[in-house]
Amino acid sequence: MASTALGVGVGILVSSIKPDAELSEDDVREIKTLGYFGSGLLIGSGIISLALPSEAENHYRDVKTIEDPVARENAAYSSLVFCAEKVKRERLLNGAVSTAAAFYYLFSEPKSSYERNYNTYTGLIFAASAGASFLVKSVEEKMLEQYHQSRSFSAGEFLSNLRWGWSPDGGVAVIYCYQF
Repeated sequence: MASTALGVGVGILVSSIKPDAELSEDDVREIKTLGYFGSGLLIGSGIISLALPSEAENHYRDVKTIEDPVARENAAYSSLVFCAEKVKRERLLNGAVSTAAAFYYLFSEPKSSYERNYNTYTGLIFAASAGASFLVKSVEEKMLEQYHQSRSFSAGEFLSNLRWGWSPDGGVAVIYCYQF
């Protein structure tokens, strides 16, 4: 979906390019051709990714066909663990790449004052992305954590849980739960 929207945005941006003192008519035609081609690739890849089922949907389809409830539960758990571990690995890898990019942009030697500002802002954006990658768990990881908590609760264990986050008005919310 994101690549489809990005492709539409690129198409709109490219269509607004006009010839001027810096760009001749031929330059604009070449830029528009490449831009429309790239826009078409982005839109096409977005549509294909929406049309094809994801890996989680394939797992769900396979689990749904199992008749035995115990076997279905085991297969669902195995699928959830697989998806959670895969997404966690991807999340941590994205965080490491964003951290490396943040260090590069924040500590590289700028060639001009404009580039210094560009490097600083780009480095801060990558640092925020790295922080989000390391601190925010994916949906699959949260589901696996909830599954483990519900299993331990049904086994008779007492659970305490401290959570914090941002409230809609911009404040910090801290919640302590104790289940017995």
